[in-house]
Amino acid sequence: KSKDLLKSWIYHLVLCSSVEQNYPKKSRLVCKNETWEFDPVKESKDILENLIALYWQGLSKPSHFFPETSLDYAQRTLIKKEDWQTALNYSRKKWTGEYYRGSWSESDNPYYNLCFSKTDPFDKEFRKIAEEVFAPLLKHCRKI
Repeated sequence: KSKDLLKSWIYHLVLCSSVEQNYPKKSRLVCKNETWEFDPVKESKDILENLIALYWQGLSKPSHFFPETSLDYAQRTLIKKEDWQTALNYSRKKWTGEYYRGSWSESDNPYYNLCFSKTDPFDKEFRKIAEEVFAPLLKHCRKI
């Protein structure tokens, strides 16, 4: 899940930011069906600062960040090179659970419903945050 990937990414950034020079700067996330490997990140402190700023921003107003849907959008635009409108259309389907009928989807989250049920959460802010969060992650990791 994207939350596990994000959590591992943050731990990896902290590792890469450590002052210990001789410590290995690679990490792996082993999941049930796949394994991800994170490469060393030279700009880890800058990325962490950006993530912290997004976190603080999210504490003052609802953030248009939904881990699963945002990752889907970022992978489509940054890896598959889909144009943003096509990627957004597919991500909306992920959001509503249209891909996996009968299973839980992020749109079922009561907190998201409370904040976004009367607006379209998939605006410029959604696209910007999805790419801000996941572009560095996708640049420095891969499935192995």
